Amino acid sequence: MHYRTGKLIPMLIAILFITLVIGCQTTSSAAIPSETMTVNEVAIIDPGYSNRDLEGTWDAETATSISLNGSSIAISGAGATASGGQLTISTAGVYVLSGTLDKGQIIVDAADSDKVQIVLNGVSITCPDSAPIYVKQADKVFLTLGEGTKNTITDGATYILADGEEEPDAAIFSKEDLTINGSGELIVKANYNNGITSKDDLIITGGDIIVNSARDGLRGRDMVAIYGGAFVINADGDGIKSNNDKDTDKGWVSIDGGTFEITAGNDGIQAETIAQITGGTITIKTGGGSAEASVARQNDMRPGWGKDQAEQTDASESTKGIKGKTAVYVTGGNINIDSKDDSLHSNGDICITAGTLILSAGDDGIHADASVVVNGGTIHITNSYEGVEGKTIVINGGEIHVTASDDGINAADGSTAPVFGGTTPEEF
Repeated sequence: MHYRTGKLIPMLIAILFITLVIGCQTTSSAAIPSETMTVNEVAIIDPGYSNRDLEGTWDAETATSISLNGSSIAISGAGATASGGQLTISTAGVYVLSGTLDKGQIIVDAADSDKVQIVLNGVSITCPDSAPIYVKQADKVFLTLGEGTKNTITDGATYILADGEEEPDAAIFSKEDLTINGSGELIVKANYNNGITSKDDLIITGGDIIVNSARDGLRGRDMVAIYGGAFVINADGDGIKSNNDKDTDKGWVSIDGGTFEITAGNDGIQAETIAQITGGTITIKTGGGSAEASVARQNDMRPGWGKDQAEQTDASESTKGIKGKTAVYVTGGNINIDSKDDSLHSNGDICITAGTLILSAGDDGIHADASVVVNGGTIHITNSYEGVEGKTIVINGGEIHVTASDDGINAADGSTAPVFGGTTPEEF
């Protein structure tokens, strides 16, 4: 089905059944004609998970063993030194940590060609004035969660930073590529700012991970890719975020598996470029949920049609479920979103080819400033101001059920000027 501003172009090519509940009026299963339209194949990103990203194994016989003993550290093996409660890893290798560090820090400061693996094998690390785990330099760091272990990382509400510095700013902070793997449990209590941050790539392929953060939960500047694991994220800011706005090939988020329970003050999942969901079970609540929505309207028209809320006010106020500024792609997975603002939002395009989506939105269920394309999947929009909104909307398949207080499906260019004999873009 292809809608253009102010008119419906009927061409009976395929049949799609859509249930619409608009305002107080209900129409039951209705046959809606679909127009054939050539749509470019979705450019799904390949995160390129390596074997080492996925495996989460190590050789205990060759690893350096490190025992954390309250305020001191004991090392058995090469590649690391300790001073009081501070451990510094300076060469490539595998380092297995166990025990409790009350007021200390783990620092990686190796050559920029070194790959370092840190195995958390039952640790509790607290640093009251900086990042408990701080990667200053390496080629890549693997943070492996030992099977059957519980690991807790806690920072303080205030960091002591060098003059002119703003980093580190997360309980687990890396300036380099960071992979988290293994099957153990990781609890991050981030009282200062973010929970887990990489200034480059953040990859997670396993583990039971709980993050409670004063700002963002998981953040990878260049990209965030998640292959598996079980996540509970409570973030005052964004739940999962990639924010590189300098390189159009970066700033993306890919969720390829795992289970997620995300409660965020702002966006649930936010990508500077593309947000893609290829698998997993995802539950998101943002801004207190759709019941907290307060959208200003005059004569049933919303001011600033098509504008990201972040552009209207302040970026911190964006409360969308999944947001990709360039595009949002959904090719699989089970997604359940209760959002104060749009549930799915893109300043560009949205394409849905498979998966199950249950969306309750304080504003639009699905909103794209450019095109919305639905090729398949099952979509239940249980609450919304407008169900599906975009400049153009193409529905080639799938099953869609919409409950909306205004339009169920609305294709418009954002203009409020009357067109086609007085019909506005909000009406068709």
